[in-house]
Amino acid sequence: MAVKILTDSTSYLKEQIREELDIRMVSLNIAFEDESIREMDIDNDSFYSKMALKGIPTSSQPAVGELYDAMLKVVEKGDDLCCIFLSSEMSGTLATGELVKEMILEKHPEARIEIIDSRSNCMQLGFAVISAARAAKEGKAIEAVNRKGYGLTKKLSFMF
Repeated sequence: MAVKILTDSTSYLKEQIREELDIRMVSLNIAFEDESIREMDIDNDSFYSKMALKGIPTSSQPAVGELYDAMLKVVEKGDDLCCIFLSSEMSGTLATGELVKEMILEKHPEARIEIIDSRSNCMQLGFAVISAARAAKEGKAIEAVNRKGYGLTKKLSFMF
């Protein structure tokens, strides 16, 4: 049994890093006046071009179904899951993660799912995810992986 890492798109981890460290990611959504786009489906140049034309968009947390599917795939393989999400003070992503965790546990009560409030976003969140993913790749147990991710979020939050 391995520990897998799940984060959200506000960690802005490049695909190469996600592949190297076996990190899963769910996407927040961006809404302009006339369209909604998954954050992971738009590059920076396109985003800023749209913003210049349409103004500042709003965002919303990942869809429940996307989060459920991502978590379920890990659990059904028998792996533990450590989720590190965008700050609960900035988004409902963490609350949705907790809701989905309970849904998964109803179906798979043996599942081990830990959810960490990064209390941050962007690369500060990304660094915590990378730290946890490295511990998971080393074969550490979920408690150690959780400490790596959570510990770094605490250290980094004091810097800002």
